[in-house]
Amino acid sequence: MYSTLLLAITNPYSPLDGTMRDVVIERLRRGVTVEVLVPGTIDHKFVRQASRATWGPLLKAGVRIFEYRPALLHAKTVVIDGM
Repeated sequence: MYSTLLLAITNPYSPLDGTMRDVVIERLRRGVTVEVLVPGTIDHKFVRQASRATWGPLLKAGVRIFEYRPALLHAKTVVIDGM
């Protein structure tokens, strides 16, 4: 079940930098549902490992991270409440 507010992020590299991570975690505490879509397949294993290394605090805070596997994902989007 989703909260009233939804923040959806698509990013091909690291889901969030330190500043954005802190803002997202604060929004989670306010009841915002946060979902991040990242590529399931990536052309550089180092980038994938570096990205996954940042997931711990996000997952612990309640961010839902999904990997897109059907094809290469290179989109960069942020959708806030459908906008």
